[in-house]
Amino acid sequence: MPQPDLILLKPRPTFYTDAHPIGDDVLLLIEVADSSIRYDRLRKLPLYARFGVPECWIVNLQEGCIEASHTPDKEGYQEFRRYVAGERISPQALPDLVIEVGALLGTEAGV
Repeated sequence: MPQPDLILLKPRPTFYTDAHPIGDDVLLLIEVADSSIRYDRLRKLPLYARFGVPECWIVNLQEGCIEASHTPDKEGYQEFRRYVAGERISPQALPDLVIEVGALLGTEAGV
């Protein structure tokens, strides 16, 4: 079973002590990838899509970008976009949360 690096879940009174989260419980799943980029793209992402995780980001440290995938189906994610320094990204479930990609990756001037 893949274990994501970070997962934001919908609140539950039991804090998921009574059951593991399912795809519909996930607000955002994040993988941080350096040497694992190929495994994350080819193995983990298709599994997350198959189980209905609505949005996954791969923080690609090798290429200095965030790879955002959403709209899952049994074949994988139907929508994909790459974000680089100078751009902003927001999770679909939390549109008011705006993240400066360069600041997150440590590539903004002065960081």
